[in-house]
Amino acid sequence: DDMNFDLTIKAKDNKFKDVLSITPVSYLTDLEGVETKGDFNLAAHIKGKMDDESLPGFDIDFGINNAYLHYPDLPESVENINMELAIDNKSGIIDHTTVDLKLFHLEIAKNPIDLKFFVTNIESDPKMKGEVHSKLDLEKLSDAIPLDEGEDYQGKINANFNFGGLLSSIENEEYEEFKSEGKI
Repeated sequence: DDMNFDLTIKAKDNKFKDVLSITPVSYLTDLEGVETKGDFNLAAHIKGKMDDESLPGFDIDFGINNAYLHYPDLPESVENINMELAIDNKSGIIDHTTVDLKLFHLEIAKNPIDLKFFVTNIESDPKMKGEVHSKLDLEKLSDAIPLDEGEDYQGKINANFNFGGLLSSIENEEYEEFKSEGKI
């Protein structure tokens, strides 16, 4: 049967810890005693017909604002967590979906990581662009994030690069058609 949607979802000024509570356990250790600050916002719209051949249009806006995460037994924290993500598809055709990670920033034990990513034409030939900037001392991870027993990281990752183009350029080994510049 066909279904017609006209649905709006809004969640304003929610606590950042609520986002963490829906994260799969395999990615986070026990959250009991973890100190958090900050909030998140979510707005979503679904409108249109859904049947065997079509989906309704939709858009989702998700943001994390000035969040903070500190495990009680560790000396450092994850601070200044900010994210702006927009997913948009007015037509309901999956290939017309755009994913725009406008902002992702966090500091793990005072080590900054910044990302931006945009993609469209996700089924036919993904067209993407992005940026990565980080100064990450891997030894400092264990000061802010619990690691499994025996896990140990060393070294530094300094990244400052951007990229953009069609996925087919890489698949067809037409690397000159895919922009990639910077250093890791």
